Amino acid sequence: MHIDLTALNRLGGYLKNHMGISGFIAMAAGLIVGNITVLEPLRYLIPVALFLMLYPSMLDVRPEGLAAVLAAPRLPVIALAMNFVISPVMIGGLSHLFSLHDTPAVLAGITLFGTLPCGGMIAAFTVILGGNVALTVLVTTLSYLLSLVMVPFWTKLLIGQVVPVSPLLMLKYLFMIIVIPWVMADLTRRPLLKAKGDAGFQAVRKKLLVLPGIGLVVLLFTVFVLNGRNLLAEPALILKIMLPAGSFLIVLILIAWSISRLLNLSYADSTAMIMSTTAKNNAVAMALALSAFGTDVGMVIAFTGPITQFPIMLTFLKIAQTRMK
Repeated sequence: MHIDLTALNRLGGYLKNHMGISGFIAMAAGLIVGNITVLEPLRYLIPVALFLMLYPSMLDVRPEGLAAVLAAPRLPVIALAMNFVISPVMIGGLSHLFSLHDTPAVLAGITLFGTLPCGGMIAAFTVILGGNVALTVLVTTLSYLLSLVMVPFWTKLLIGQVVPVSPLLMLKYLFMIIVIPWVMADLTRRPLLKAKGDAGFQAVRKKLLVLPGIGLVVLLFTVFVLNGRNLLAEPALILKIMLPAGSFLIVLILIAWSISRLLNLSYADSTAMIMSTTAKNNAVAMALALSAFGTDVGMVIAFTGPITQFPIMLTFLKIAQTRMK
């Protein structure tokens, strides 16, 4: 039986090309639905949405591409310096500027958010914008490993408490975000290259690249359905979080963009640099917050992603896509 995927391809293509407005509509719809009813079973859509985003993003990440990035390590080193030196110093300075020490839960949450780099969606964002996914993948992998040492160091320095990072936790997310999608993509790529050649493989890959847009919209809608009621119930806490976290992300984008211009990087490398140094890892930060501090700090991080990171990254996507056209 022949299945016509034309409509799905058109939808995916539209979402990919209009990611900014589509994402904001998904967030608004999720917020409305989440305040009308509780749909906990939607939680099971999150891994499905992540797979739709990550698997196509890894299709053209080949070992030789990763080797080429490693052979010229300047960009990974700069990205890691931004993730583990500039970002923590900035979040510490902003914590003082916005007097977060008066609210220890917010201070701990914002600090964890700022010191845990490379959120799970950055490979998808990078491929949507036509960036260097191999660079993003390499920086993400190295950042996950370095977090084992650097996060305890910075949390001790900034909030006076060592927050240990479990190697098993980082390994879990490394497999979820990098290893499993990459292995599955590699298992797809090899037989396609053998059967259809590179031109045929690229044609299939191009069709599959509509999936990250669909996955991101599903993810945003689901996150806001699950958190919508809590978001509107804590307006004072949201205002306390928005200013320091929002300022932090915007300044990071500007720094990464300025470095890219200064180094005269290609569009692909510049996009990867901005993605891998700006988006933070809410999922890991929340896991650490809940284990080290409890629900108050966990709630701060649960709010930080939806109210600051998602809107700012979507705005960046919208601006970048406009410049691409």
